[in-house]
Amino acid sequence: MKDDYLYLRIYEELKGEIARGVYQTGDLFPPERALKERFSTTHITVRNALTRLVEEGYIERFSGKGTYVTYRNSDEEDGEHEIRLRTIRLIMERIDSFTAGIVNHLSEHIEHQDIDIVTDIRRKPSFRQDGKETFQVWLFPESSGEYIPREGLHDNTLVVASRDIDSSSPRIICDISSGISAAVKYAKEAGHTSLAYVGTHLDITGGVKRDAFLDALGKHDLPGGGNALMFSGGTIEAGVHACVAMLRKKPDATGFLCADDFTAAGVRECLVSRGRDEGPDPLVIGFGNTEISSFFRFPSLDLKAHQLAALIYQNVLEYTGTGRVLRSAAVVQPDLVIRRRSDD
Repeated sequence: MKDDYLYLRIYEELKGEIARGVYQTGDLFPPERALKERFSTTHITVRNALTRLVEEGYIERFSGKGTYVTYRNSDEEDGEHEIRLRTIRLIMERIDSFTAGIVNHLSEHIEHQDIDIVTDIRRKPSFRQDGKETFQVWLFPESSGEYIPREGLHDNTLVVASRDIDSSSPRIICDISSGISAAVKYAKEAGHTSLAYVGTHLDITGGVKRDAFLDALGKHDLPGGGNALMFSGGTIEAGVHACVAMLRKKPDATGFLCADDFTAAGVRECLVSRGRDEGPDPLVIGFGNTEISSFFRFPSLDLKAHQLAALIYQNVLEYTGTGRVLRSAAVVQPDLVIRRRSDD
């Protein structure tokens, strides 16, 4: 009986905090463990309170992602209104492991909602203004964003790019440059001063990784130049061929930053076949933190597809409730996930 009363008290207190705006729509709600400590009770009691909040539409749980506030106060400012959203259109340059991850995570967020996700793949997308029942996301997290319109994007549009572009539209910045700088710094601190970059064709057609790598070499006082660059087709086999060519151009290279994990795996295989994987050298760093990097045990930059999807979803919630997107620019900084071979 006491536990029943406590779970109702917790439920009422949390519901009141949500209604008063302590937790805003789209905010990440405290996890069970934090609430258990706060109310000095059991997981079961807290879970019962949260279950009731879910049933009444105050919060929603997402497997592996946490719990988010979905309640919207009826006393919102004038002019705000709910929109019946039917479609999320993702306009992107290509589908790869990273963008596919964003799509998958976003699909989990809207799993129990009657909303479709449509992918619109275009190298040079042209501007289109969909109706209010469609939410547009210009998804160019690894691009300079040169094809994204600077004007004319309405309140149903969100821009995701690798740098802060001069756009009137709300945006999320995937700060790839800071991630690459962190990777170069890590390589230098590990004793690798002769670094090479193995990119893909995207680095020639509007990508930002190549330039970020060269900037990072200068920032960390490392030698670079054109002989530090080589491009592959973004596959393991292409990575092997690119590594062979790179070793001809830069035979003293001991550190290799690769544009994706498949290329990095190819570079790794090339170095193994040439007997250059013995001892602490060389260092191969991938990009994307995929299962490939986990399998081959090399470090990789995690672009945080799950966090980008969560931010997109927060904007979706804001749009469906108010008819506009969050106005502040959010920044997502990649993390370098360190892995070492078991025999190191």
